[in-house]
Amino acid sequence: MNVAQALSLPRSLTKILDSSPVSYFCANSEVLYKNTSRFDRILARFFYWFSTISSMSLLVLALLDQFYSS
Repeated sequence: MNVAQALSLPRSLTKILDSSPVSYFCANSEVLYKNTSRFDRILARFFYWFSTISSMSLLVLALLDQFYSS
């Protein structure tokens, strides 16, 4: 998930994350871009955004179920 996130986020944001004090939590995006093909990056972006959207949808639906259940 960490590698997929590093390949999915915009480059400007990953450069900011790489220079932040919590950079040890993030994968090094420069190394990943040098060692992955275009197909790998597309696959990582698809997986990351699909996983993020489905997780957020699950949380929203669970909260809505709690509030609107009788």
